Amino acid sequence: MNTNVTMIPVAQLHPHPDNPRKDLGDITELTASIKANGVLQNLTVVPRANPDVNYEELCRQYYADPTEENRTKLNQFRNTDGYTVIIGHRRLAAAKAAGLTELPCIVVEDMTPEEQISTMMTENMQRSDLTVYEEAEGFQMMMDFGNSVEQVADKAGFSESTIRRRVKLLSLDREEFKKSVKRGATLADFALLDKLDTEEAKNEVLKSVGTNNFRACLDRALREQKDRKTMNAIREVVASYATKADSKADMPENCLFYASYGSWSGTAEAPVDAGEHAYWYTESGYGITVYRERTEEDKSAEKTPEQLAREAKIEEYREKCRVIEEDEESAYRLRLNYLKEYGFPKKAAEAVAFAACRMMILNPDALGDMDEDTIEAVYGDGIYNDEHDLDTAVLLENAQVNPMKMLVVLLFALTEPVNHRMHDTEWLGGYYKCIKDDASVYPGIYAALDGIGYEMSDMEKSLLDGTHPSYESAEEES
Repeated sequence: MNTNVTMIPVAQLHPHPDNPRKDLGDITELTASIKANGVLQNLTVVPRANPDVNYEELCRQYYADPTEENRTKLNQFRNTDGYTVIIGHRRLAAAKAAGLTELPCIVVEDMTPEEQISTMMTENMQRSDLTVYEEAEGFQMMMDFGNSVEQVADKAGFSESTIRRRVKLLSLDREEFKKSVKRGATLADFALLDKLDTEEAKNEVLKSVGTNNFRACLDRALREQKDRKTMNAIREVVASYATKADSKADMPENCLFYASYGSWSGTAEAPVDAGEHAYWYTESGYGITVYRERTEEDKSAEKTPEQLAREAKIEEYREKCRVIEEDEESAYRLRLNYLKEYGFPKKAAEAVAFAACRMMILNPDALGDMDEDTIEAVYGDGIYNDEHDLDTAVLLENAQVNPMKMLVVLLFALTEPVNHRMHDTEWLGGYYKCIKDDASVYPGIYAALDGIGYEMSDMEKSLLDGTHPSYESAEEES
């Protein structure tokens, strides 16, 4: 490799069209430094007359697909004069801004396109200059040159698992991916998307990655995924004995409601008389409704229109309660996950926090009032002794590791209602409707969590302020 430094006019230096780093960032300070001191580090460049580049092929690509990308590549190699920058893109941009006319460069004569990409990837990654998206694209470009994952790992200096995870991210919606990176999304956030089993679900949740709604959207998507599997199993059972209809109007007039199924049902079983009577079913957003042909016994027990209307109202309110209770469980999981994942950095108050933990753990009355499921969810089932009581010795041992975390978890378990219910209900003589709970402890719980950096999702806010779509007005007539 040539190590001789050559001064090359700035006008002959051109950015590499496939530089993995798309955003050069703020070059203000670098420009000021170059104005004062000049360029202190050489650029690495290659001649633009690259034998590995087929100019005629570039022309064919452009005229077949005249995109901005193909136009850039064509213009890059239309003129054989000049050089393409491999290392030093920020220095080149800052030098132009500073008004320099030439720069010190090392010219590499025999670097293949594959080696150019590999060199740029390595140089940027060693400086932590690439975003997650740029890393993924860079690895993919190296693989597009025919490299295996193992070869890319060897050349770029990254593990094979890292490369596979990065490249896998490119299956997501590219624009939403880039937006999420700008919002500050982390690799841990993207890893959580792997819990979803469809690209459609991943891309929908991707829209919230990097926002305070991400965990709530992910939890909802996981819940819907679980519900979908449950409904598929129920649908399979129902379809084995009933005929599907688009609506009740498409069924015989003598049919009668038999049962309704939804994700809340868990399972479904075929009726014992399925071979003796005809059954039909319909599907809606609420689930599956099954009807059976009317028998003589059914005719004697027919309900009035008023009774049917009341049952429909009861079903409506039950569904609203089910939805709000699911969101409350989701909100509980969000708070619980925050307790699991929060770092609880050590501070001077550590000794005081441990003393408070000891007093709470060794107080039988206080420990007995705590939600044991919450403590177990954070610390695991090893916190129980042989009698399945909370093991104070194990709790104290965990408290010594991080007393502040233990203190908050104990207080959380002491304050968090066992049913995690954030709403109140009003009895309407046969069914409940969901209303805002003005005496809820949750405003205080969230205020405390806010003090250590917790961000509420919009769903949680709606449960607190009464704007959740399942809430009814307390004054509404039944």
